[in-house]
Order: sequence, then C-alpha cells, then structure tokens
Amino acid sequence: MKIKRFFAWIALFLLLGLYLSTIIFSLLKAPFAQTYLMLSLCISILLPILLYAIRLIWKVHQKKR
Repeated sequence: MKIKRFFAWIALFLLLGLYLSTIIFSLLKAPFAQTYLMLSLCISILLPILLYAIRLIWKVHQKKR
C-alpha cells in the first residue's frame, strides 16, 4: 500500500510541474516557447493515460500471482 502512495505522490508532482510549465510557456514570447508549450500539453494529456495503463497492467499481473 505504501508503494502506491509513493507513486501517487510522484505522479502528482509531475503533473503539477507540467501544468506550471504549460502556464509559463504560454506566457513567454521566446521563439522556443510555442514548441515547449505544445510538448508540455501533449505530455500533460499522455502522462495520466500512461499511468492508468500501468496501474491496470499491475493489477492484472498481481492477480496472476
């Protein structure tokens, strides 16, 4: 149970960092800002999907044991 909580905290901090970077990149006027903004938005969408898939695979794997 503690390992789930540990990974949940890591995921929370990653997502908060991604949301913060998305806001910062949207406000910058630098030439690289739009590229990093799009990258940050894509990762913000894909990371929760990936974490959910990993959790499902973990559950299936644990039931087989």
